Amino acid sequence: MIYLHKIFPLLISPLAISLMILAVAILLRSRRIGVGGILILVFFSSPFVAAQLTKFIEKDNPPVAIESIADADAIIVLSGMLHHSFINGTSNYDFRNATDRLFAGIKLAEAGKAPELIFTRGKLPWSTGRPEGEILAEKAAEFGIDRARISLSPAAQNTEQEAAGLSRQLDRQKQNIILVTSAFHMPRAYDIFTAYGFAVTAFPVDHRTSSKTITAQDFIPQAGALYSSSKAIRELIGRAYYALKLAM
Repeated sequence: MIYLHKIFPLLISPLAISLMILAVAILLRSRRIGVGGILILVFFSSPFVAAQLTKFIEKDNPPVAIESIADADAIIVLSGMLHHSFINGTSNYDFRNATDRLFAGIKLAEAGKAPELIFTRGKLPWSTGRPEGEILAEKAAEFGIDRARISLSPAAQNTEQEAAGLSRQLDRQKQNIILVTSAFHMPRAYDIFTAYGFAVTAFPVDHRTSSKTITAQDFIPQAGALYSSSKAIRELIGRAYYALKLAM
């Protein structure tokens, strides 16, 4: 099932749709259809469009001050910030954009917002190396968090499995949690954890909405903008999927 969850959004991404339209244009020898496919690609490759999509998916989860967060039973930090490489016989774990998740969890723990700091052991079937949460737990201990306060979730391949595993692992009387994840991912994660019985306080981080001034450069297609647009669309698809699933 995890393969379907990952492949389906790719098939309806701007790039895939553009390529399919161009293939049809070639088969039908239609210049008009081909231009349509190119325009879709150009549109979603615009930094302006990517910025608006990012702003839209993050709009309901602005930054939150730690002081405003009430105490809870546990702080749960979702995986999704490490890249594993294996070079010359040595495993390396490098941080990616979502590093804020780790440091937010550490700061919440240092502020005494919960006695337990939990990292999820996310790992996809095709990933190599150790589950991410194991590395993050070690990093948190290096930054001074008492190892006795740090826990790991059961192994999981996606957010729903993380929530399901933790709902079984945690005492039913201790499911008041502070959930830490990226702002764009928070609405989906919040709904899933709530559906599994948790009382969730959201602590969104890793905000990617830009505050820069719009210039002519924002309308010139860029590969990075296409990636950001595709990521936003994939998140919207994920939200729609779980909204339907949880409503059934």
